Amino acid sequence: MKILILGGGICGLSTYLALKQRLPGATINLYESHTSTTLGIGGGLGLAPNGLRALHSLDTKIPESIAARGFGCDRILFRNAAGRKLGTMISGTKERYGFEQQFLARSEVYAAVLERVEDKSGIVWGRKVQAVKEDGKRVVVTFEDGTTEEAHLVLGCDGVRSVTRQAVVNGAEAEYQGLTGTGGFLSTASLPQKLQDALKTEAVTMTFGPDGFFGYSLCNADGSQVQWWSTFEAASPLPRDMPVSEIRESLLRRHGEWKSPHDTSEHPVFSSIIKQACGSSDSATAAEQGVLVLPVYVISRLSTWGSESGRILLLGDAAHTMPPDTGQGVSCAAEDAIAIAMLLENAGENVDFRKLKEDYETLRMPRIHKILDIAKRMGDQKKKLSAVQELMRDVAMWVMCKLPEGTVSERFAYDVQMEVEKLLEKRK
Repeated sequence: MKILILGGGICGLSTYLALKQRLPGATINLYESHTSTTLGIGGGLGLAPNGLRALHSLDTKIPESIAARGFGCDRILFRNAAGRKLGTMISGTKERYGFEQQFLARSEVYAAVLERVEDKSGIVWGRKVQAVKEDGKRVVVTFEDGTTEEAHLVLGCDGVRSVTRQAVVNGAEAEYQGLTGTGGFLSTASLPQKLQDALKTEAVTMTFGPDGFFGYSLCNADGSQVQWWSTFEAASPLPRDMPVSEIRESLLRRHGEWKSPHDTSEHPVFSSIIKQACGSSDSATAAEQGVLVLPVYVISRLSTWGSESGRILLLGDAAHTMPPDTGQGVSCAAEDAIAIAMLLENAGENVDFRKLKEDYETLRMPRIHKILDIAKRMGDQKKKLSAVQELMRDVAMWVMCKLPEGTVSERFAYDVQMEVEKLLEKRK
């Protein structure tokens, strides 16, 4: 059997690794549009225990590598724009879930997966897909250079702007959600001393205001680096190459007067982070300054994640674009990869592709939809709020922080390998 994976991000790479392990007799090729590895792409993230568990299923060394690269923390502090503490949420402890939540750069997660791919002979860089089309019992992939490739099965891991998706649900384009994120990385030493001291006990802080959100956390093992991010409502997506001076002015207008108990008269926390991150240049672009501009795009929930024959399937953001609000994007992509690989392994040589699609959707859709519901509620809290809405949000967060850690078990305790085994047992 020949399988083509389209897209070489974390989802595609995880799928390639999972299939290589479980289908040694299959021909597996991965095509990525970038001309080299995507090690420098993406901002910071929080990787939940369920994602680490899924990556552990791919290779036991991956979570170890991630822990060595990231900052492990199972407590998140919440404040409002007045600096008032809303609570501390215990989230993702190693004692409860076997893996501790990690905060790190997306590129570090990618690198941790890539280094465990021993056979890279099937990975091709610099091949951009133009179209995917079924032709009887085969699928034909056409590349922008005019060349084609045929396969028995095509797995679309090509993200929110997936070309593969158009072969499954024509017209299912990504839509701007009305929220834009900006963020980046700073050395901890560049921050005010009082904030540096606070990070020793408050390593992950998330602040909600009347017009947006601002978060920061340590993001590497020795605590020498900080990731920061702001999310706010914007009528249209901001250009990624906009002048950094405009971002600086916008962030200072939005967050500059927000309060923190770690402010000093000379170094207020939020304005200090923004000024240090955006610099003083009036001519540099955001990218040149190392500031990421990340408009949030989503797709409407699809009724199916595969073509009618089941020979074209969607995984990760191509199937269910996961907003950043739940920190589950990478986790869900890795879970999809393992689910597909295990189902194919169980099917043997004579794969019923329609059955494969049915089992995949039965297994994954209910879980994904629940997470998307949570993401929608969390994203709404980052939009412009009235005073009454602010108060209601603060009370809700105070209550949330009082709840036992087990309230997130449905997300964090999930074991995709076990869930696939349960499904296959039912099918006997």
